[in-house]
Amino acid sequence: MKRSGNENVNLDKLHYHEALDRTYIEQCNLENSLGGHPVIQNHPELKALYNESVENLGDLYQKIANITSYKSGSDLKGAEARCK
Repeated sequence: MKRSGNENVNLDKLHYHEALDRTYIEQCNLENSLGGHPVIQNHPELKALYNESVENLGDLYQKIANITSYKSGSDLKGAEARCK
């Protein structure tokens, strides 16, 4: 796993917004580029890994949103719309 050297950065709400945005972008990219790919669709083990990856990115988004909501006191909700 790549380490960025950012472990000691003082986090602000823009960092959380950026993490939410990048997580969303990656989930959209994954869904748009592999979601309907015939290789993924025709191999149950690959489809299961793909589905788990999409779900994990969704979970990551929700956890970041929950931290952001807690830290800012806002009523931030996760993106429910799919990327398609």
